[in-house]
Amino acid sequence: MEFRTRRNLGRILTVLVIALSVLGTNLRSGFSSEHDERLVKGLLERSLYAQSRLLCQDAIGTYTDNAQRQADWYGLLFRTYADEFLNSPPEQQTKILADAERDWQNFAASSLRPSRPDVELTYLLIGLAEGELLSLTSSHSQDPDVRRRALQRLRSSSEALQELQKSVAQMQRTAAAGRHLTDFKLRQLLYQTQFKLGESLKAQALIYPIRSPDQVHLLSEAQREFNSMSRLSGTSTLKSRSQLAEIDCQLRLGNLDQARQSIERIEQDSLSQELKDELEIIEAEFSMKQEQPQTAVRRINEGLLQGRTDLSAAVHAKAELTLLRGFLAIARQATEEENAELANQYQTLAINLVRQMEQTHNSYWVAIAHRQLTGLSVGNVHSSDLEILVRAATTQFQQGRVREASATYRKAASLARKLSDASRAFDLRLRAAAIELQQKDYKTAS
Repeated sequence: MEFRTRRNLGRILTVLVIALSVLGTNLRSGFSSEHDERLVKGLLERSLYAQSRLLCQDAIGTYTDNAQRQADWYGLLFRTYADEFLNSPPEQQTKILADAERDWQNFAASSLRPSRPDVELTYLLIGLAEGELLSLTSSHSQDPDVRRRALQRLRSSSEALQELQKSVAQMQRTAAAGRHLTDFKLRQLLYQTQFKLGESLKAQALIYPIRSPDQVHLLSEAQREFNSMSRLSGTSTLKSRSQLAEIDCQLRLGNLDQARQSIERIEQDSLSQELKDELEIIEAEFSMKQEQPQTAVRRINEGLLQGRTDLSAAVHAKAELTLLRGFLAIARQATEEENAELANQYQTLAINLVRQMEQTHNSYWVAIAHRQLTGLSVGNVHSSDLEILVRAATTQFQQGRVREASATYRKAASLARKLSDASRAFDLRLRAAAIELQQKDYKTAS
């Protein structure tokens, strides 16, 4: 007990020392907004969200005589909320969204909002993150309301981003002396908003069935947004990311010739190491589309995961998601070839990889991994898919994720029916019903 109390006291003192010393130094020395950003980034990298929030809120209350520095801190506060939302369990996310909404209302009601559209964009990214997580949940939910909520949230995000684009364009037409942001910053903000609009459209597309008219339309819209940015003159990280996002849309639309040409163009550019890593992932995805999953797995393992300790968290997660798709594809190929031993080997690799990701990545990436593992296509089904679902459901139940397990068992039962295995379908429905009765979910169990 004494050790625990001493440890907790140490944590509290650490937080107070960080917050008070840094804030005090800021006020006395007038450090720049770049310094503030580095400080908050350091806290977020250590998952010190409460400390980052406290620091931002204290600074907002202190800088009452410096409106622009106050706005800077609002932007850092919304960035904190966005990171905290993506890295928190579902039961905590509702409160995070409510807290963010409260602080947004305070900002929006102040005189700061008209002059700082960059802060508004940072806030809108919280809603976009919420919509993307809802879209991932909807892909393996039995509840159509979840899909409707996801679409509604993402459409709202797209509309808000489009309105922000108009506001920024209008601001560009006003005299430079009458605004805080320079022409360069406004232009960059316009590009960033357009990129996020493309991401919002793509997230909406992924809610719909593969190659359905709605998905094709939304992916084409997203590709147009990315394409216009990929044609910007010069070089920039945002331009390169737009090129990579455009290639992803081309692959999802099945336009492999266009994707190959786009890959060849970006290979000629001077890219940062992180962008080179992301291009490696895109090229592995291209191999997947060419039905060469072994090549994709080799590219990811040899090019990114083996012997690399410098990968960013996002690149690491994306690489493992591509690896997961490769494992699942090889398992399906092995099943078609009646190679049960190889199919079982890669099914096990897939499930173990998802377990590993649950320990090392935030809820956003884990949700994508679960969708890939349990959100299988309704067409071209194989018995390999059925075994993956059953084993995934068993793992979910053992981990105490009973609602997910119930939904996955029901999906497996549906798949067994498609495979004309009525006995297996009945057994799996019983497993799901047993879980639902245990949870007193009598309506679903019936």
